[in-house]
Order: sequence, then C-alpha cells, then structure tokens
Amino acid sequence: IAPNPDGLVLSTAFPASSAAGNEPIDGTVTLTNTGTQTIKGTTAASPAITVSQDGMVLWHSNGPMIMLAVVVDLAPGQSISYRASFTPVRCGVADDRVDGFPDNLPALTAGSYQVSAAIDLSRESADGGFSANELVTGPTQTVTLR
Repeated sequence: IAPNPDGLVLSTAFPASSAAGNEPIDGTVTLTNTGTQTIKGTTAASPAITVSQDGMVLWHSNGPMIMLAVVVDLAPGQSISYRASFTPVRCGVADDRVDGFPDNLPALTAGSYQVSAAIDLSRESADGGFSANELVTGPTQTVTLR
C-alpha cells in the first residue's frame, strides 16, 4: 500500500519477543503526522492488525468492533496512540466469522513474524464535513515467537 501522501504513518510497538500460544499479545499503534500540514479528522477506536510470514497473512483483526470515533488533530510532528493486540494463531477463510474467530485455532509455531497495522481516517474538510476514508498504514514490525 502506498504511503499516505500527507505524511501520516502508522507504526506498531509490540514486544519484540513473546511466548507462542493462544494468549493475546498487547501493544500500541501510533499515528504520527510526519508531514508539513495539520491533519484533522476521525478514526476508529482501534486499528486493524495483521500478522504475516513470508508475505502470507496468518491472522488479522476480526469480530465486533468498538463503535467509537477517535478525534484526530495532529500538527506536524505530533502523534496519537491506540491500544492494540493480536493473537498468535493461524486462521483461515472458513474461520472468518462476524462474531470473531473460533477459540480453537492452532497456535503459530516459534519463529519470526511481521505485524502491521492499518486504519481509516475520515478527513475533516474545509466546510466542516468529512471526506471519503483514507487508508493509513506504515512499516511492519518483526516479532519473534519462542
């Protein structure tokens, strides 16, 4: 996905090494304005998280979402952070249900994985309304499961 043209970057901060298993791993995701203009709008309460290995998605955020909006008002250089988590398990298309993944998904094996985040930003327009959603992403973070 192309970087945000206005300099918004979404970065993840999860423990670099965690135990493999079926327990969620907590971290944060930070939205930073690296551009030159103030950005105003709203996002969801939490970003979507993806866990992949060798370019293949193994797990992604799923299930009911918190229906709250976070107000974004970032001058150049400013950031806001979101709580985030992922579960180090493998999911498949058949596991993807509206109410969440089943509880018995197989744990990922020991190894290195890439974690990334994405969030939609509804940009505030000059007339006080909101523009179409913009997808904001950032670099992946390598996480090692042991």
